[in-house]
Amino acid sequence: MPCLARARSAPLRIININEGGKQALIQTNQEQGLALSDEEIAYLFKSFNSLQRNPTDVELMMFAQANSEHCRHKIFNAEWVADGQMQPLSLYQMIRHTYEQHP
Repeated sequence: MPCLARARSAPLRIININEGGKQALIQTNQEQGLALSDEEIAYLFKSFNSLQRNPTDVELMMFAQANSEHCRHKIFNAEWVADGQMQPLSLYQMIRHTYEQHP
């Protein structure tokens, strides 16, 4: 049986938005590769401020993961550029168009 390396768990990290403001969320987003949009960062900042507490890295990761799993339309309905040209249809619109042409 091969030897499996065990990943070390990291300690829970508190993201101090009380002192660092929205910039603390922006920095954590970049460091952890959460792919949160500006709107999501604004939402999280407002939500945790209303709760009067700082978020944890786990909470931010779970929020990002839930959005990536359940809100794919956020990405597939986005504007996009191919070969330097803005595309007239989103990816979802392209899929729908193909189905409309060949149901």
